[in-house]
Amino acid sequence: MNISSNKMVVKLTQADWDRARTNPLLMPELVKAVDLEDKAQFVSSVEYHSKTIGNGLMLTQPPISSVLGESGGKSRIIILPLARHLQRVQDFLGFLIDHEGAHAELNYKHPRKVVPTVTRETIELVLRKGYLKAFRMINNQGESLAFQNQLANLDKRGRNSEYYAITVLQGLRDSLNLTY
Repeated sequence: MNISSNKMVVKLTQADWDRARTNPLLMPELVKAVDLEDKAQFVSSVEYHSKTIGNGLMLTQPPISSVLGESGGKSRIIILPLARHLQRVQDFLGFLIDHEGAHAELNYKHPRKVVPTVTRETIELVLRKGYLKAFRMINNQGESLAFQNQLANLDKRGRNSEYYAITVLQGLRDSLNLTY
């Protein structure tokens, strides 16, 4: 694969992924070229950032229109350095397409589900009355839907790693505030 080609969309192979994850200089062009499958229509761009942000692998930045509650805006997906620790291309694509792509689709189609319009007064009232768990569930609705989408697409592009499956299940559990 020639990952320096402009506007080329490619099916990412394990060999491509291995080269890019071990050489961060290849990541910016590689992530721009990845075929986002059915989620491409909801994404304005995919970019690689060389600086770590928290402990995340990737993040989806909604457009201003989604924050304002308007549908139809495309999101930007940012790949972070920790994503390079994913060894299987299927795991990388699962997080990119099935998780971050699901966020982008929600931002595009149902922005109020993703970015709830909550005033400061509402936040203070909910917290004062002790409904912290309920408030977290509102904010985690988008995460829950993204993790559910990952589960529905498990092994879609070949066998995912056990690490991937466990991470997705833990993420779903945490987004639903379930305890065992």
